[in-house]
Amino acid sequence: MPLNMMFVENYTGFHLQLWQYGFRQIDGVDPSAGMLRQCKKKDIYTRLYQEFCGDKALPIEDGTTVDVKS
Repeated sequence: MPLNMMFVENYTGFHLQLWQYGFRQIDGVDPSAGMLRQCKKKDIYTRLYQEFCGDKALPIEDGTTVDVKS
């Protein structure tokens, strides 16, 4: 099973470095529709979620994400 990374608030550019090192399953979470549009333009994310992180569970399948970065 390939490793899957999830980024919360995708502003840092670290996800681009991971892409350069061969990671191909990168998910992103951000409450801003505008930021998600910018992320989509980069064409490196597997899935993007428009959500706030908090008490509510994110809409991802258990066991599919191995690391979360913000």
